[in-house]
Amino acid sequence: MPPHAVFSHLTAALLHGIPLPYDLQAPTSLDVTVPATERGIEAKHIRGHVHRLAATDVVELDGLRLTSVPRTWCDLGSMLDMRALVAAGDRVLLHTDARASRDELARAVELHGQRWGSRALRAALPRLSDRAESPAESALRVMLVDAGFPEPLVNPEIPTADGTYRVDLAYPVLSIGLEYEGDHHRTDRRQWRRDITRIRGLEAAGWSIIRFTAADLESPADAFASLRKQIDSRIRTLTR
Repeated sequence: MPPHAVFSHLTAALLHGIPLPYDLQAPTSLDVTVPATERGIEAKHIRGHVHRLAATDVVELDGLRLTSVPRTWCDLGSMLDMRALVAAGDRVLLHTDARASRDELARAVELHGQRWGSRALRAALPRLSDRAESPAESALRVMLVDAGFPEPLVNPEIPTADGTYRVDLAYPVLSIGLEYEGDHHRTDRRQWRRDITRIRGLEAAGWSIIRFTAADLESPADAFASLRKQIDSRIRTLTR
């Protein structure tokens, strides 16, 4: 690594702990960026990039020089689809362990100018949430809005007579909750039991819980049809 080079793009995202789609989590090449005044690196297993780098675009992590979190998210704008880009941004903003602020991302998008991915970044920025706790939750939220559903609340706490419970996504006025069930919900016995207790408590309080799985993210038609039916039913009940 020349002293003026930095790890960037997918490599920097992995180093920063920013989630990537499954097929990008084990890249066979390293992304290395050099300033626009330098010649790009050409070597085996290296994807060389030449870009303008501001002083604030470069940080050091465990002795490695790499692009900052905001700059890394901007570089992903030309590599990820909207669901994955929002999931990456949600992780950056996560309120319990934020890697950057919304203002920092906004400034980075502004500095990114009209480069590749700029349109996707400007579209993704207002869709980010600091409450999403998994990439699947983020992807489901994007899919819902793109399918014409209202923007759901993310991980709200729902008070009931039996206690306070959380759901991944919710329409509180309609008492409808959406849960993404990853494999760990099935294979972890404690998690499975907690899920049953929590959903029973919510249903006893009048909530309707619709569960989504990885298969629904690939083919959401049936799950979305169930959600539309439930929304229509709740609206009819409220307007009687």
